[in-house]
Amino acid sequence: MSRSIWSRISPSPLGRLERRLARIVPLWPLTALSLGLDVLLRTERIRGAGAYLWYVGTCVFSLAVWTFGFDLSARLRRRKRRAADVLVGALCFVAALLTVLSLGFHAEFHSWPTTYALVHAVNEPRESLGYVLGPLLGLPLLGVVLLWASYAALWLARLRGPQRAAPKSRLTVAAVTTLGMLIGYGYVHRFAPFMLPDATAAKVVLDTVVNQVAGGVRGRLLAATRPKLPQLSPRGRPPLIIFVVGESLPASHMSVYGYGHDTTPALRKWTEDADSRAAVFVHAMANSSVTKVSLPSLMTGLFPSRATYDLHTYPLVWNYAKAAGYRTALVSAQSYAWNNLEGFFLDGALDHVFTLETSKNPIVNSTGMDDALMLDEVIRVLERAKADDQPLFLVMQFNGTHHPGHYHPEHRRFEPDSHPLWNRDNAIYCMDYELARLRQALERLGLADQTFLLLASDHGELDQVHKIHRTESYYQLTLGVPLVVMAPKYWRQERAAALSTLANNRALRVSLVDVTPTLVDAMGVYDDAALERWLKKMNGHSLLRAFDHDRPIVAVNTDEHLRWSRQGFAVVRGNTKLLYYSWSGPALFDLDADPEERDNLWSDPGRDSDRAGLLRVVEQDPTLRGIFRAP
Repeated sequence: MSRSIWSRISPSPLGRLERRLARIVPLWPLTALSLGLDVLLRTERIRGAGAYLWYVGTCVFSLAVWTFGFDLSARLRRRKRRAADVLVGALCFVAALLTVLSLGFHAEFHSWPTTYALVHAVNEPRESLGYVLGPLLGLPLLGVVLLWASYAALWLARLRGPQRAAPKSRLTVAAVTTLGMLIGYGYVHRFAPFMLPDATAAKVVLDTVVNQVAGGVRGRLLAATRPKLPQLSPRGRPPLIIFVVGESLPASHMSVYGYGHDTTPALRKWTEDADSRAAVFVHAMANSSVTKVSLPSLMTGLFPSRATYDLHTYPLVWNYAKAAGYRTALVSAQSYAWNNLEGFFLDGALDHVFTLETSKNPIVNSTGMDDALMLDEVIRVLERAKADDQPLFLVMQFNGTHHPGHYHPEHRRFEPDSHPLWNRDNAIYCMDYELARLRQALERLGLADQTFLLLASDHGELDQVHKIHRTESYYQLTLGVPLVVMAPKYWRQERAAALSTLANNRALRVSLVDVTPTLVDAMGVYDDAALERWLKKMNGHSLLRAFDHDRPIVAVNTDEHLRWSRQGFAVVRGNTKLLYYSWSGPALFDLDADPEERDNLWSDPGRDSDRAGLLRVVEQDPTLRGIFRAP
């Protein structure tokens, strides 16, 4: 082996060590850096022999990928020196970029990134830029330049020194190993709990391609077949129904829930004016902290742990509305090409669809348009409904409160609470401004007194107490969402009992699976015999009717199209909660006494009855039973 830059700088003993290592691992400084960062920043424990084998496999893959790249460059240099230099520079840049991306994700999410996070960075650069530039603002770009310069200087100097090209046999072995492990990781990467940043360079490319073709690491909501419901006959006067879907909207940052910043003055005023017709549910929770899992649950009334067949063949909320004689519309600021949401949600039961793709509007936040443009379309739909004899069922979906947050400069009321690219409170205030526009339009058109409005969100946001990423969190600080109901004014006479029950229920623990049955009840068809088979199978219950406050509520981020390596779930009954993580085991919390879930009561003998009841729920649910491992 010829002399390298290290042996020229320090002939002994470092040079001799480097020469020996270079025979096996030509990239040992780069790999050592990655391994060091991995050990330093890892927040989870390696559990089980399979996890250890996987971890070792990622190290081997890392070495194979980079060995192949640099050995190839050494061979190229003998004939095409410039091509070799370009290849080395590109590889060094990728290594530097992935290292800084990893540090940015760790600083933002308190966890070392998996392949999922890095593929996410490629597929959704707007959102990922906010993650990376967050607490390290200004540092990542400088870090990329410095790391790239150091890597490139090291390896270019090494190539330019006297060096024998790698044997063809080693190059062949590295190439075959890389290709074989690419195929293997491409198949099973969604179950991988441990990924080294330098091992993911080639996998990112593969996963991106697979994701676009067949779902890949991000999962894919496949086309669903919904049943054609029989014509329903609503009882009483059908209201105009507006279902407002927030995005990544935490109840804890809304002043209507008592937050210190007055982020929702318009919504708060609206509920105060509605008085006895309004209910703000103080203990509402999402059934998943991942949009692509939460939305199907929200729109069907089924827990995300239900069977694939159920989720793909159950009516969506607008299927009921269509059968009840409503004109239906979905107006969303989000992309429905994302994760093939159009294949799962958009069907013949929707008379009008307005999404990012159909609107042709530009992307301003993550993968969504400006919420103001969405609201403009909502007003146009309401104006058409005013002249239409047919009642309207409208779903309107915000996007601006998704990370990194979007708002108009004139709506900046608060200084960012963490960094400039995460303007959560200002984005919520901007959303509230659009809700004020909605109310003004309803009043101008004379529709306000006949409107049933329900506002909820798909999930909350980051949990700064437990330092865990949203997609892995089952804590209430992440699952806690707003759920606000405002009934029409004429219900005071026609449905007084429903209003009374609604008021009684607002202090109970509810979840997003209750939204669809509540909306079906608002349509006046909840008691129709034709719907009995569907309503009885729902996990949710109408909030306009009495229900058992000890019924179980399930939250899980795993369903048929999305698998996570770090699996877990939560089950809530009354004020007691079972939280389970595959890497740390079960925990039990009293949500009344310990709302931030800091005191684990799993081993408390006084909680034997609560623990046994929650475990029975787990045993009866195949999905939860498959995740749970008794300690």
